[in-house]
Amino acid sequence: MKLPGVTQLIRLSETESTQKVARELALKNFSEGTLIWADAQTQGRGRLDRKWVSQKGGLYFTLILRPKISPRLLAGLSLETAHSIAQALKRNTHLETQVKPPNDVLARSHASQPYKKICGILPEASGSSQWTDWILLGVGVNVNNPISPRLRHATSLSQLTGHSLDGEEVLRAVLKGFWESYRVFLRQRY
Repeated sequence: MKLPGVTQLIRLSETESTQKVARELALKNFSEGTLIWADAQTQGRGRLDRKWVSQKGGLYFTLILRPKISPRLLAGLSLETAHSIAQALKRNTHLETQVKPPNDVLARSHASQPYKKICGILPEASGSSQWTDWILLGVGVNVNNPISPRLRHATSLSQLTGHSLDGEEVLRAVLKGFWESYRVFLRQRY
């Protein structure tokens, strides 16, 4: 399987957390573009260490990046990633999307509906106060996974579109949009 910008793919049916696996691999010097993709996570987490429900049917991945940038730019990269994902989902599903800073993507199928969370992004970096050694971008997209009615502010792509989507096609679209925006982000920083 060829995915845009992916140098190595680690495909898992289930893991505690793709972020945890990616951190271990980053410490072993795995290259930029290494992608850890799981069908489900048992201990997925979001911003502020909140639990991210990661049932089968969603898209859960972490991408290893190795830009030499100031750690102060991490928030900007996270926001740029959110914008690229919002645009990719909009292009491929025709849903209305918007970014909720610092790292969420919201969507709705019609202007009369409220926006609901469809995607979360978890950036993590290691390095010095001057430069990053590596950055992990954890992404969770609610694709076909069931969303509990208790989660009133969350939804899935299948709930909004009324049909199942191919998770690999969603991943391909997200990665294509991300790499385009990442290249622009890096050019603007140097």
